Amino acid sequence: MQTKRIRRESAPYTNASSPTGRCLIINNFDFYPRMPNRYGTVHDVDRLKRVFTRFKYIVCVKNDLTAGAIRKTLTEESTQDHADSFVLVILSHGAVDAVYGVDGKTVPYKEIYNYFNGENCKKLAGKPKIIIFQACQSSREDDGVTSHERSVDCSVQQVEADSSAASLPMADFLIGYATTENYSAQRVISAGTWFIQEMLNIFEKHAVEEDILTMSSKINALVADRSISTGEKQMPYFRSSLRKKFYFNPPDIDAMNI
Repeated sequence: MQTKRIRRESAPYTNASSPTGRCLIINNFDFYPRMPNRYGTVHDVDRLKRVFTRFKYIVCVKNDLTAGAIRKTLTEESTQDHADSFVLVILSHGAVDAVYGVDGKTVPYKEIYNYFNGENCKKLAGKPKIIIFQACQSSREDDGVTSHERSVDCSVQQVEADSSAASLPMADFLIGYATTENYSAQRVISAGTWFIQEMLNIFEKHAVEEDILTMSSKINALVADRSISTGEKQMPYFRSSLRKKFYFNPPDIDAMNI
């Protein structure tokens, strides 16, 4: 007699401590003369702080960091007690596979991941790590030009792409990118960036009941549906090495809206 194998879904990541974890926001606005300031980023920062505070995270904001200061901040952050999970959001200008410090020097994505992998950050081993990059991955002008109401998070420089940066061997990461390689990311001066604002719309609406991978598809769809008057669009994407479902487990919607 043939027995039927029953698949059982594994339990989700634990994410119920108080505080739930830490959320580090690196916000670069005031760049040295070679790159434009990132007007509108304050809207993203304010809303990120509100949402992740409601999600019971300890929120820390670092403003206008050079590449060296980004490295120093990430080194210090990797030694913290992160409770059940960790969220890192970097808002800056960018190029392929890297973000810029306000001094115009780059920090590669791969280097940023490595501060928090299981080898370099033992306290986060086996715990979910969410990293969000709001930055261009190109200086292309064919999907956005600067105007009074809208800008893009690109620089005029390119950095050489590290071929190994495309892989994600570390476990328990979810990494979100505002746009795909070689494209720019839209920022509305009066309202913030498309990617961050739509991401937070989805988190506020669905995080009580949905896991982060389910929500990431909805974020992609919302951003992809947007376009500017000339027809240019933006396509974010997510990479995951999560081994279980991850839920933010925030208070219920009524509590969040108080």
